[in-house]
Amino acid sequence: MVADRRDLTRRAAFYDMQMPVGASEQLRVRLLGPVRAWRGNDEIDLGSPRRRSVFAILAFHANQGVSREELVDGLWGDDPPAKAVGVLYTYISGLRRVLEPESGRRGGTGVLASVDSGYSLRLAADELDERQFDQQLAAAQRQWESGDLPAALDALDNALSLWHGEPLAGLTGPLVELHRARLDELRRSALEWR
Repeated sequence: MVADRRDLTRRAAFYDMQMPVGASEQLRVRLLGPVRAWRGNDEIDLGSPRRRSVFAILAFHANQGVSREELVDGLWGDDPPAKAVGVLYTYISGLRRVLEPESGRRGGTGVLASVDSGYSLRLAADELDERQFDQQLAAAQRQWESGDLPAALDALDNALSLWHGEPLAGLTGPLVELHRARLDELRRSALEWR
């Protein structure tokens, strides 16, 4: 268990280093339950389960490029449709419309950008509940190591309060299933530690 907590501390530090310049300050993304997003107080309609799966995969790799090939594999595995790249482009276009309604540019310049042979979802650490979970667990680890058990318990409670049911509920695809299993394990570890 100690190794798992140290790994979470490293993950939180990585996310802090990856914060993009000019990322939207108003976006909030939930992966620790049904996938949802808000701009300010307004929920964003992310569309169909497949389009939500694309969004979730990009969110898990926030601020990093995800190739079209990785997205196709992540959505359909070994059985993609004949025009998978075209279908993927339709999902990306739809996501851009709802994530960047003020942007008329085809390539996206803010939240969802084209990079190399793929796409990157640009999110700050405080915009993604999974990152907040990691940060709260890292804070709990620091408090635990310093001997402040009540503060460690508070941080664990804060981390666990971010959960809103099954992670990635209602989504399918090989990569989504992999992330769901990983998140379930992280939650179980946090509950056991608490």
